[in-house]
Amino acid sequence: IEPDWKMNSLTRLGGTDQSILVSADIKKGKSFGTLNKRFRTWMKENMTDIQDGITIEERGNTLLNKRYGGQLALSLVFAVIVLLLFLLINFKKISISLLILVQSLFCLLGSFLGLWIFGLDFGMTAILGLISLIGIIVRNGIIMYEYAEGLSIRESAMLAGSRRMRPIFLTSCTTALGVLPMIISHDALWMPMGVVICFGVLFTLPLIVLTMPVIYWRAYSKLDKQ
Repeated sequence: IEPDWKMNSLTRLGGTDQSILVSADIKKGKSFGTLNKRFRTWMKENMTDIQDGITIEERGNTLLNKRYGGQLALSLVFAVIVLLLFLLINFKKISISLLILVQSLFCLLGSFLGLWIFGLDFGMTAILGLISLIGIIVRNGIIMYEYAEGLSIRESAMLAGSRRMRPIFLTSCTTALGVLPMIISHDALWMPMGVVICFGVLFTLPLIVLTMPVIYWRAYSKLDKQ
């Protein structure tokens, strides 16, 4: 009797073609996008003598991003449209609705800054976090502009900024603190979502309480003169 190596199973793809699966895990703190580029470069340099009939396919996160990335991006666009409709129903003015929606998009800067600081990729959970984040920022805008009524434009903007600062600050901070476990866990799946929400909320907080009243005043200051 002599020991020998044999395959205990034959893996097939689609029930017909034999396949070999080579898998690996990514270390914590490493970027999937950067490692994937290095892997593709290594493949081009070293896998040049592949026989005919043999193909190499990337699966895992690469396949998931290709399969669901477009759907999630479309969901993001659809979510923005739905938010715009709700704003129009609430304010009955397209100018204020667009103003809140455009200002809420500033959260993208904070989200991308957080992903860059932690070296994370903009994947599926990050897009889900971005959809939730835009809804949170729009809610803060509604809280701000709902108060700006009944007085002159300048007085309304000043009162809205001063009296709505505390509730917006508290709700934003509790939201940012609520996703801290996602960030502290360093989980590859949920950490990008937590970073997007946390940094997006904190980055747009001063923009909401400081710039929203000023932009509202400057945009509608002509109404005081009519």
